[in-house]
Amino acid sequence: MVRCDWAKKEVNVAYHDEEWGVPVHDERTWFEFLILEGAQAGLSWDTILRKRARYREVFGISVCGVDDLLCVDAGDGDGERSSGELFSV
Repeated sequence: MVRCDWAKKEVNVAYHDEEWGVPVHDERTWFEFLILEGAQAGLSWDTILRKRARYREVFGISVCGVDDLLCVDAGDGDGERSSGELFSV
């Protein structure tokens, strides 16, 4: 396989071969890439890809259901929807 010059490290090779240039239609994946791109400011993509698992852990769990990309329960912590008590990132 021919790879771009930037795909030299193991983490970049996997990203290049499996994700680079592949159309994304899933809202959660779009959200993940938005977070990763924002975090990249001033950092190398290598660094971001190495931290990707932690970003998924922090931002990927929805307590509100499958229709929400990410939400935080500011209520009593039971994870149920409460009007006016949820903030999206």
